This record gives sequence, C-alpha cells and structure tokens, in this order.
Amino acid sequence: MVLDLKKDVSWADRNAWAPCIIEKKTDTGYKYYFYRGNGYLGVFELGDNMISFKEDKPHIITPSDGTFREGFYVFDRDGIYYFLWSENDTRSEDYQVWYGTSDSPLGPIRIPEDNLILIKDPGKGIYGTGHNSVLQKPGTDEWYIVFHRFTRPDGIAMGCAGGYNRETCIDSMFF
Repeated sequence: MVLDLKKDVSWADRNAWAPCIIEKKTDTGYKYYFYRGNGYLGVFELGDNMISFKEDKPHIITPSDGTFREGFYVFDRDGIYYFLWSENDTRSEDYQVWYGTSDSPLGPIRIPEDNLILIKDPGKGIYGTGHNSVLQKPGTDEWYIVFHRFTRPDGIAMGCAGGYNRETCIDSMFF
C-alpha cells in the first residue's frame, strides 16, 4: 500500500483517487512526491519543499465543457501545455480521456473540437480507457500514453467490478 488515508494523512479521509507522482532531484539523489486527486482542476504553484503552496488559493481551471471527472495530467511540448483528463467513473465502460491546451500551466485551457483521445472500442473488447500518464523518449519528439482499462476479455462482463479489475496499457501518441 502506497498511501493509507487513515494512517498517513491527518487532514483528509476521502478523494484520494487518480493520483500523480513527481520526481525531484536532490543533493543526495531523488525524492518522490505523491499527490491526491479531486473532482475539479485546481492548480497551485508548489513551494521549493514540494508540499507547500506559494499562493493562498488555487487557480481553478476546470475545463468548461463538462467532461472533467478526475486524473488530469499536464506536460509541455514545444512551449504548449497539454492537459489530459478523465471523464466518467473508473467503473464505467465509458471512462475516457479528453485533452486541451494552454500557453501556461495555470491555464486557461483551450478545448479544441474532437478532443477525445482515448475511448472504448467494443469491436476489440476495449472498455474503460481512462486515467493516464504521458512519457517522452528522452531527446526525441517520440511520445507514449500509458493508461488503464478493463481487463480483456472478461472485464466488461464484470459490470461495475470491471473498474477494479484493470490492466495497464501503453500506446504511441501522435500530435
């Protein structure tokens, strides 16, 4: 168990889904920070210690199209910030990923037409393609998306339990 809310977190007891982790180089090696998700997109600039905030209030930049549920992931490519997020519930076969862009990590987010990038494919037995991360092959413009989905082939037959029986996938990502 990476995080036990009852033992490890004194100030929260719910909404610890769709987490994100970041690596920070230190004088003695690397340190990793694990952050909890929620139902809106609030952005803070972190302090140097990676756990305090530089501002008192977050910048709320939840996408205005009504698709945001959880699990946003942000990365920079050629000076454009890409925001990816999940819509629907992890237990839904319609769990899927959308994107928007911005010139700043603080938004506002521009939402283009046809911004759905991961969606179920019943013909291939693929359902519940949600919460994701993005990897760039160092020194290249080669990108990959890593996401989870219902296990194949039996996940869809499990109903809501399919959302708790997931597999991790990786695929090439093109712009």
